[in-house]
Amino acid sequence: MIRVVIKSHVQAEAAMAVKLNREGREIWFQPILWGWAPSHWKGWAFLAGLIFAANACVWLLIEIAKFMGQSDAVWPFLILFPFIAYAWWLAARHSPSKDFS
Repeated sequence: MIRVVIKSHVQAEAAMAVKLNREGREIWFQPILWGWAPSHWKGWAFLAGLIFAANACVWLLIEIAKFMGQSDAVWPFLILFPFIAYAWWLAARHSPSKDFS
């Protein structure tokens, strides 16, 4: 009787398991047009953390530019490109695998 309960519990966990792509990674993003949209709470958490970190970095660099006497500097915003590249890479990594066969 116990063995049946444990087996059914394991089967229930397997049915509720997260979806994995071909590489065995959880799917956090779904492809939409030319990009990805979050489809899992971890995707939303990643984007929230990334936006917070990017804003903090831009703010800090703007303050440094003001301290250096360049109040209208544009270069602090260049830090956004690595953040965008990292988000694009991670979204592609945690999206469903493309099957070209």
